[in-house]
Amino acid sequence: MNPGRLIPALLLTTGTVGAAKKGPEVVAKVTDTVKVVLVRYELSQLAQTYDRDALLKLPIPKPGDQERFSAWVRECMRAGGGRDAALDLWETAYRFDWATGVKVMRSVGPDRLPGPCAGNQEAEGVDDICEVVGR
Repeated sequence: MNPGRLIPALLLTTGTVGAAKKGPEVVAKVTDTVKVVLVRYELSQLAQTYDRDALLKLPIPKPGDQERFSAWVRECMRAGGGRDAALDLWETAYRFDWATGVKVMRSVGPDRLPGPCAGNQEAEGVDDICEVVGR
């Protein structure tokens, strides 16, 4: 699925919902939901690239080396609209670290605060978007 096709749907939804009484809150929620989908897609692509580079014995960053990881992301991925590819859609740096014994690429998500990885169910304060690499 091409995540770029979601943008027109977001604009249509945002315009329709914007007229509602609680417009700004609803628009923010819809916008964050679309951003989550797009960031999951970007992280998935980065994880696949990392696994491929590891198999080909190409230089790859180590978990915890944020500067090298950000540079690697910029090399691997292009972001539209002049956005820094090493930043997620909330303008915080993608991270690469260890979580419960596995390598994880993550975005801190809509709240912009590091926390536990979100699953399929919503929980208060749990919104980090994570992708396991090196399976």
